Amino acid sequence: MIKTIQVKLPGEIGKLFDDLKEVRNKNFEPTSYTSIVMDAVKAYHQQRVSK
Repeated sequence: MIKTIQVKLPGEIGKLFDDLKEVRNKNFEPTSYTSIVMDAVKAYHQQRVSK
C-alpha cells in the first residue's frame, strides 16, 4: 500500500538535500527527494522507536 503525504519544508532544508544528494551520488545511491526522505524517516524510526 502506498501512502502519499505533502510536506512544506523551510528553505534552509534545500541545502541539506543538496549535501545529501552529493554524498548519495558519490555512493551510487538514488538521489531523488523521495529516496532521501524515505531513508531519513527509516533512520529516525530506528533511532527513536527500535532501540
